[in-house]
Amino acid sequence: MSNTRLLDDVPATVIPAGTPATLAAGEGVFIVQTLGGNVTVRTDHGLFRIARQHAEAIAGLDLEKLDREAGASAGAAAAFSEQAVWDALKGCFDPEIPVNIVDLGLVYDLDIDDASAGGKRVDVKMTLTAPG
Repeated sequence: MSNTRLLDDVPATVIPAGTPATLAAGEGVFIVQTLGGNVTVRTDHGLFRIARQHAEAIAGLDLEKLDREAGASAGAAAAFSEQAVWDALKGCFDPEIPVNIVDLGLVYDLDIDDASAGGKRVDVKMTLTAPG
């Protein structure tokens, strides 16, 4: 998406470990994706998720656009369908190459069932890739 830098120290979550981290002001980041108001960035140290409330630390990020996209995602959640799931999966990109996981052929099965709480349960079978 775009190369930029951080204006302030920012709390983040390490992907895929889920552990908390702090990215330093001035550090170069590459924006990998924005989803639900959150931003996934790649640094020389790996992938990190920056929550919306800290996204103002990313230089040049259009926060209004980020909020509009988050609102559109929330509205789209009401219209559940198998196609909506496939479309959401197409928004997930392999971090090393700019191709989504569906077009890469990593997703090979999708099963949707009704959940006991009135929602849906989606099971996705896919091949995982490794860095390098």
